[in-house]
Amino acid sequence: MFEIRRATPSDSQTAFDIRLQAIRHQCIGAYTTEQMLAWTAGSAKDGYSDLMEKHFYLGCIQGEPVVFIGQRISRYSVK
Repeated sequence: MFEIRRATPSDSQTAFDIRLQAIRHQCIGAYTTEQMLAWTAGSAKDGYSDLMEKHFYLGCIQGEPVVFIGQRISRYSVK
């Protein structure tokens, strides 16, 4: 079952990794390798835990995060 839950500061590395993989796998051809590497430079320690305090969510399948949602999703039930 797919569930959406609010992200917490402890999810920062997971959210960062999902974002990184999404950019590097979905943007091939739209950006140069150099552009994608610059866009995805840094680490979760560069302030991602602070972002988790805002309106950020994780979509999970069987409790495993599979998608990072970086916007308000007020229409859905969120744990």
